[in-house]
Amino acid sequence: MIRKVLPAVAMLSLSLAALSPARAGLFDDDEARRAILDLRNQIKSTQDTDRDRADQLEKRLTKLQFDSAQQNDSLSQEIARLRGVIETLQRDLADQQRKQRDYYADIDSRLKRSEPQQVTIDGQQVAVEPEQIKAYNAAFEAFRQSQFQRAADGFSQYLARYPDGAYAGLATFWLGNAQFATRDFAKAIDTHRAYIKAWPDSARVPDALLNVGNSQVELGDKKNARTTFMAITIKYPDSPAAASAKDRLATVK
Repeated sequence: MIRKVLPAVAMLSLSLAALSPARAGLFDDDEARRAILDLRNQIKSTQDTDRDRADQLEKRLTKLQFDSAQQNDSLSQEIARLRGVIETLQRDLADQQRKQRDYYADIDSRLKRSEPQQVTIDGQQVAVEPEQIKAYNAAFEAFRQSQFQRAADGFSQYLARYPDGAYAGLATFWLGNAQFATRDFAKAIDTHRAYIKAWPDSARVPDALLNVGNSQVELGDKKNARTTFMAITIKYPDSPAAASAKDRLATVK
């Protein structure tokens, strides 16, 4: 606006200068002064208007900047909150996945503990429940460590619980040996005779007979002991038990 007014003032001055003295006389000093004042007022009004407009624009710009800063702060806070929620969800998901893995691993372990396992007993592959294996191995380990009473109890418990179990034959044989070791000779004889009757084709029969003969010797029944030793040498001449039976015959009179 100022740029538009200034050229007008210049044109007015040039016009006044160009007028002839006669024409210039038409304008007295008051009129010129009023014209200049009017022009100054116009210029001031325009300057005030422009200044007010500039102030308003500056205020709007300041407000926009402030609002933008507030929005940025709110947006930053919301982003931070969402990140926290995401991290919490990720932790919860990881915990759930870990719990599921542990749960399935536990189920798998339980299933494996309850599923029959293939074992070799006297050269034959058989499927045996884990509980049977555990019970028999515990008793046999006690026998191996010379804990004969504990072994006898363990074998007896196995046979009571699993009379037809895969380890029934072995449990009976080792029970007789454990009873002999605890000097329960009468029970040892009964147990070994039960073993021989139930498993007559077992390779352990000569050893069971030898244990019967030794128990008879310990009980003072030398006559029956000699009969037993003789039976071993006749029926199983090539067995290691036969050699021991011959040695025992030489000492039992």
